[in-house]
Amino acid sequence: MAEEAGMFVVHQTIGSVLCCKCGIPMAPNAANMCVKCLRSEVDITEGLQKNVIIIHCPECDTYLQPPRTWIRAQLESKELLTFCVKRLKNLNKVRLVHAEFIWTEPHSKRIKVKLKVQKEVLNGAILEQTYTVERTFFYLEQLILRHDAAVRAIRIKQMDQGIDFFFGNRSHAVKFVEFLGKVAPIKSRHDKQLVSHDTKSNNYNYKFTLR
Repeated sequence: MAEEAGMFVVHQTIGSVLCCKCGIPMAPNAANMCVKCLRSEVDITEGLQKNVIIIHCPECDTYLQPPRTWIRAQLESKELLTFCVKRLKNLNKVRLVHAEFIWTEPHSKRIKVKLKVQKEVLNGAILEQTYTVERTFFYLEQLILRHDAAVRAIRIKQMDQGIDFFFGNRSHAVKFVEFLGKVAPIKSRHDKQLVSHDTKSNNYNYKFTLR
């Protein structure tokens, strides 16, 4: 205690206590346990969604907001971050402190979001944890594999904007597009290109493209 200009100034310091589990000095809290030990006892992210599948249209750069609404958002934009957070289930069980994107390769078909959450745990102590949520665009690919929709494809090629399926017969390609239209909202376009023409037999060879 010191006296300055006729006034008493009190300097107060917060003492430290020992963690009840590991014994290291720590600032007092309601659980009487250090953060490391507290996290080993309680995982506040348990039950929170860590993986989500979303439907994205690369043509118009929109994302499906169930049941039938499509929203437009650029990668790593505030709008896309809000969309991703709103799609998480059980997030109301904790308090969201911060959310941000983790950079991923643009063609990886994955979006990663790092979330920081808080929750009251043992004896009213507030625990804060960070975890990552990963969203994939493989919804259609899983359905294609599950239903053997591309079983007649003669070649499958990974492209920057998705996957190209090659068929030896036009009817097989049409049937494949019809399947996609049943499981997801799509827009398709049919193009025809002349590959060769035999003037003697009057036979034409066309290449059909369904986008």
